[in-house]
Amino acid sequence: MKKFVSTLYWNTDRCTSARTSISYFTSTLQKRSKSCHKLYVRVGRLVVSTILFRGVSVLRTYRAMLIALCLFPDYLRVMPSSRSRVILTFSLKGFIAVRKKKYMKMPLIRLQELAVFSMEKMLSSIPGGHLRLSFSQDVESLMISLIVSYTSLIQYYASVNKNSNLPRCRT
Repeated sequence: MKKFVSTLYWNTDRCTSARTSISYFTSTLQKRSKSCHKLYVRVGRLVVSTILFRGVSVLRTYRAMLIALCLFPDYLRVMPSSRSRVILTFSLKGFIAVRKKKYMKMPLIRLQELAVFSMEKMLSSIPGGHLRLSFSQDVESLMISLIVSYTSLIQYYASVNKNSNLPRCRT
């Protein structure tokens, strides 16, 4: 049986809202047999999701996912223009090492607020989409997955936008 748990976050700005959903499966009605399946964060038309496995801490994965979302727009500004995976990985490690401690100590509600603002920044360059992250509890791995998903989504919109009437990206 598939069930959903979801929370709605409203900002003081009436136009901003986000929904966090956790999808889980249960074979019986006992609470101890719940097995989380996916974690979703949705802001407007942008959805970020990751798969969870049995026995994995949902809170730890959720916190890592929020930290990756918070750091992502800042990393895009300082990301080296090299296409070398080694150079990108080392620059990402250094970027995360400097900033990760600050976010690890932050309360979850504050992380959610910052993640919503970061996703709104992403929505300014794409009309929406679904960014699937590979499973990890490590911020660095989630950031790499987010970069790959985001750039492939931008490339998709760039190729389709040439000859269709997709909504124009906001600037």
